[in-house]
Amino acid sequence: MRKACLVGFLLAILTGAAGAHGTCPSPAPTCASTGTATISGSYSCTMVRVDDSGYPELSVVVMDLTNTGAGVGTFSVLSAQNTNDPNTSPSYEDFASQGTGNYCINADNTTGYLGAISVGGCPVAIAFAGANGVAYAQFRGINSTENRVQATTCRAQ
Repeated sequence: MRKACLVGFLLAILTGAAGAHGTCPSPAPTCASTGTATISGSYSCTMVRVDDSGYPELSVVVMDLTNTGAGVGTFSVLSAQNTNDPNTSPSYEDFASQGTGNYCINADNTTGYLGAISVGGCPVAIAFAGANGVAYAQFRGINSTENRVQATTCRAQ
């Protein structure tokens, strides 16, 4: 299924960004009961965030979501990034895997969570305007990591 996505405050989990300035909620948020919506496909995303030192970091991300059942699935992430932090070397990092994780859609079929990825990070709450193959469906997210600022826009490839 291909659909356009706008995701706000989404990919700290995708870059393993649960560092010194951010902590995950405990217990971690998850779906209370799963719905029937499916969100599958490959998405290309651009992300802007602030790193632990307060410098901007820009990334291009490829995220693949795979439906594995009613309201549940898995995802994997590749990203390339550039930072303006003068203390970071190199400032550019080529595409590399950022890990895998699971997602769930709540029974309302419009909200859910991208779970923490295998290399670290916190869950992301998502809300979407369409699913199940609806053209140009959108979803937005907010990271559950404390003290993180980031914005991401994704579109189906």
